[in-house]
Amino acid sequence: MTIGLRRYRGLLLSGAALVSVGAGLAVANPLGGVVVGGSATIQNPGPGSVTINQSSQNAIINWQTFNIGRGETTTFNQPNSASIALNRVIGGQGPSFLDGTLTANGRVFIVNGDGILFGPNSSINTAGFLATTNNIRDADFMAGRYNFNIPGNPNASIVNLGSITATSGGFAALVAPGVRNSGTITATLGTVSLAAGNAFTLDFYGDRLITLAVNDQIASQVIDVATGQPLRSLVHNEGRLSANGGRVELTAAAARAVVDSVINNRGVIEANSIGTRNGMIVLSAAKPPLVAVIRPRLTIDAVGLPGMLKLYLPAMKSSLRMLLVVARKPAVVMDEWAPNRMPSPLTMNTRPFAVSVPSRNDGPCPPITRLSATEELFG
Repeated sequence: MTIGLRRYRGLLLSGAALVSVGAGLAVANPLGGVVVGGSATIQNPGPGSVTINQSSQNAIINWQTFNIGRGETTTFNQPNSASIALNRVIGGQGPSFLDGTLTANGRVFIVNGDGILFGPNSSINTAGFLATTNNIRDADFMAGRYNFNIPGNPNASIVNLGSITATSGGFAALVAPGVRNSGTITATLGTVSLAAGNAFTLDFYGDRLITLAVNDQIASQVIDVATGQPLRSLVHNEGRLSANGGRVELTAAAARAVVDSVINNRGVIEANSIGTRNGMIVLSAAKPPLVAVIRPRLTIDAVGLPGMLKLYLPAMKSSLRMLLVVARKPAVVMDEWAPNRMPSPLTMNTRPFAVSVPSRNDGPCPPITRLSATEELFG
């Protein structure tokens, strides 16, 4: 682990103000970059600045370290918004710490098997962004097969305390054995994805951005890269996830270690409709049980269009037990309802299970304040 990250953890755990964390940390812009696929050049136009000029559609750069200190900037100039730069950390010096600015007109992937921490001063702005602990073979990447099936450290995590923004129609995804968001992740008309897994496929054009490997399991106790403490949920959001007119996906593999929940939201998730584009929030588990606790606010709709909340259940009985509380209304308890007998105005489809809350003429549907889907759903 880098000295800077150890010092950051110490300040965080001692309760020091986060705004002062970046000063004096032993981090710098990405160092030791070697282009191993495609065509790109690396320049240092000034102190605290790194510029990557990419001329091929896909490019691979192996770095000794990929850190961005507070006040530093890393810029990718790429052929177009669909171009991808794969940045792989191979130095073995621990997690990456990004607390500065990263910008790109295309897509940027960062791979570090030891984890990645986005500090409170970090600002990521790209057409598409992926941060993961899972590696990919060069041949697969250059051929457009985005199969990240080489696991990193089994107890590694990715934590965001800053701001990650994808341009309109883009995506932002964090994938590791454990993922926590305490900042803001935005992809208007696009996809925001938090996923806990050891192997996955990235699909720009399918119905899911991230698909975890079949029978994937998180075998170890996952450690929070920011605090050094065990994560109590594999996917945890206590910040803001926003994909208005698009999708927010929370996906988790099965947990062999004891956790309080697989997916836990204490922040805000919003996927409001924009124009003719419906918003959708998707919760899914690779295998049962799926334990999802959603609070305090989950907004899935806007005026004029229905929103959709989906639970992808790998093995569902003909009846289920579920609690859904809608703000400003009495609790609606769905207890042992067959799939075709849900109370109106809520509707349900099977495989995947879906709750659709129709919009109202007098304003957006009230947000769902708590959703708990427990192992009672499974036989």
